[in-house]
Amino acid sequence: MNSDKLKNITLSLTVTICIWVVSGCSTELTEPKYNDGDADFSTYIAIGGGYVAGYSDNALHLEHQTHSYPAILSGSFGRTSGGDFLQPLVNSGVGLGLGGNSRSEFRLVPSFCGDPYVNVLFVDSIGDQSNTSWIGAAIRYQNMGVPGTRITDLNKQQFGDPSPFIGNVFYSRFAVNPGQSTVIGDALIQGPTFFTLSIGLEDILGYAVSGGGFLQDSITSVSVFESELTDIISSLTSLDADGVITTIPDIQDLPFFGAIPWNGLVLDANEAQDLNQVYATINPSIQFQEGNNAFVISDTSDPSGFRQIVAGELILLSNPLDSIQCAGFGSVKPFMAAGVLTQPEIDIINQTITDYNNAITDVASQFGLAVTDLNASYRNLGSGYLFGGVTYTNNYVLQSLFSSDGIYPNPKGSAFIANEVIRTINNYYGARLPLVDIHDYSGNILP
Repeated sequence: MNSDKLKNITLSLTVTICIWVVSGCSTELTEPKYNDGDADFSTYIAIGGGYVAGYSDNALHLEHQTHSYPAILSGSFGRTSGGDFLQPLVNSGVGLGLGGNSRSEFRLVPSFCGDPYVNVLFVDSIGDQSNTSWIGAAIRYQNMGVPGTRITDLNKQQFGDPSPFIGNVFYSRFAVNPGQSTVIGDALIQGPTFFTLSIGLEDILGYAVSGGGFLQDSITSVSVFESELTDIISSLTSLDADGVITTIPDIQDLPFFGAIPWNGLVLDANEAQDLNQVYATINPSIQFQEGNNAFVISDTSDPSGFRQIVAGELILLSNPLDSIQCAGFGSVKPFMAAGVLTQPEIDIINQTITDYNNAITDVASQFGLAVTDLNASYRNLGSGYLFGGVTYTNNYVLQSLFSSDGIYPNPKGSAFIANEVIRTINNYYGARLPLVDIHDYSGNILP
């Protein structure tokens, strides 16, 4: 053995012996030392729409509400300076959905109806009406997420009006003074030291989920969005609060818009021949072959009133999937316009999302706030997200981070968002917060 190696071994033994003498024989592991860096999480307020509230499966219900992304995030904050984080919880059970007057609808759960599609069934068509009772007396809630919130609603007194068809029941039930106070006002009286804001998706959803068309005016204009965002952030930072704003995902990355492929009509040779005969005299440009085919959609611009969909256009999950399998929807019976987004409609949505996200990054930069780019995070889900040996996707239901409504996350998806925000905070504010284990949270309920 050469002398250099002998010296190294001797040095190594000497260091080991010294450490052993100093530390003794204990093998106890010390917990990592977490810190909040330049941030202060003592009073954390979460503001936004359904993503913030924990809305999923087409309803606000206790099981997912307790695992909203802000609730998960507050658990990590609790390892440093984080304080209490109260949410306006609904009763256990079916919860409450966004119905015609925001007071009742149904929660969805999936059930299988033949490969390759998954159908969704209505579990409850009424909802728990006792969840509409006012619970805001003498209580301040740190989760200010309200399903259905558009950016102009955050400073609007009428938003908390309990009268039918005027306010939003999800806010009026916990507003400090229903019909008088505002979401931002109720947040400010708590003296937030840190906030998260996820807003803008619901400003587009009304147009997008209805298949576009005459509802284009329902999209909040970019100028109004940026102006409102600036006012909101100015108010939230007036007490020197720090925060994170999340960007808005592309709708194509949400299963509601991407679960049904444009060419998902699978036919055998006989079925293709039969359909060709049906359309031969109606619209001969519509052609079918054995294998995958483009679905048929209604289109008033075509002389026949319908045509085959083209790549890039979207078939919405508002179309009943069992009817595609069993009732000829998309083949013998064209999809209605309300169940489809054509390319011009998609272009309007895409441009709006781009403009909103540019406004978010600009305003955040102006006020020195961090941005979590959910738009980029969701885009990457298309190729799968590997966590702890399991790959999660933006597929519909199976191995998915999205709930059965195809828009809002399930608890695993909320954990994913929380981790994205934690990474942002650690990078931007120099904090050291622990990530959460996505496996600790539930996915979709399967039959």
